[in-house]
Formats: sequence, C-alpha cells, structure tokens
Amino acid sequence: MLRLLGVTAIGDAKTLKRQFAPYVNNDATQRNHYETNFGSACLQAGRAKEPTIDVLLKLFEG
Repeated sequence: MLRLLGVTAIGDAKTLKRQFAPYVNNDATQRNHYETNFGSACLQAGRAKEPTIDVLLKLFEG
C-alpha cells in the first residue's frame, strides 16, 4: 500500500506499520480511514505495478 503512494517500503513489520499509520488516520482497522489516500483511482492505477493489488481487486470484482 505504501508503494502505491510512491513511498519506499523498507523495514520490518513494526517499522512498516508505523510508516503506514499516518495514511490511515493512525488506525488501519477502520475502512473509512483508507478513503483519503487509497481511493478507487489510486487502486486502479496501482494494480498494474503491484500484482497483489490486482489480485485483491479481482476478488472484489467477482
């Protein structure tokens, strides 16, 4: 998800969670916190460069 925003994602899980937190209003458990930075346009653009995003979107598209 960080790479979708052009942020270099390097480090262990704890470091990455801390790095990710500001993009989801410091609470990654609330889906509405993703809307600002990870809207449809961001996800659609990111699916070409992040295979995992493409797989997830295909699951949602049914």
